[in-house]
Amino acid sequence: MADSSVRNKNENQKMQLTLCRHGQTEWNLKGIIQGHQDSPLTPLGQQQASALSSKLIPTRFDRVISSDLKRCLDTAKGALGNDQALLETSALLRERNFGVIQGLSLNEHPKWNSAFNQRFSQNRIDIEGSESASDVADRICTLLQALYQQGARDVLLFSHGEWIRTLMNLHYGHAPWSNASTLPGNGEMITLRQINPEILWGALNRAENQS
Repeated sequence: MADSSVRNKNENQKMQLTLCRHGQTEWNLKGIIQGHQDSPLTPLGQQQASALSSKLIPTRFDRVISSDLKRCLDTAKGALGNDQALLETSALLRERNFGVIQGLSLNEHPKWNSAFNQRFSQNRIDIEGSESASDVADRICTLLQALYQQGARDVLLFSHGEWIRTLMNLHYGHAPWSNASTLPGNGEMITLRQINPEILWGALNRAENQS
């Protein structure tokens, strides 16, 4: 965690986020919805994690944080190699909870396809136990605001497709549930610059008021 001297030096500086989606999992390969449930990385997923290591210099970051779900944590460890001293975990980085369809293949349960696709056009989807897009956005803003207040300005995050897509929507001024931002691929790395958590909160509040 950054000390007070770092906070004072960086207090007016915006954040830069390096976002990595976890590698391919067995359930990704089979088309099974994961959400808060988990599945091991495939051999390709392990390769995708290792490939990230050539793009990262872990010691340059103020903070390095992974979702606490195993597929993401295994990706982080594969990407960081021997440089895991800074690695933390947070449940705030978890994938969107998709309720009762978690662990199901939509190919085998096509009745859920329509409800699942609602995530691209509306805040709440018609799936029992699922999170709304604004719930995910609230988790995102809570995490980033805490990091910002602690002085972190260059942060590496390992997370999930819908989590990253929701953040990108907020960053670019779209509603959290918009289809304007595409889902990142497994093992994909994205950099977002000039992040201000207060602006993200404002974008979320406006979207909720209009929904």
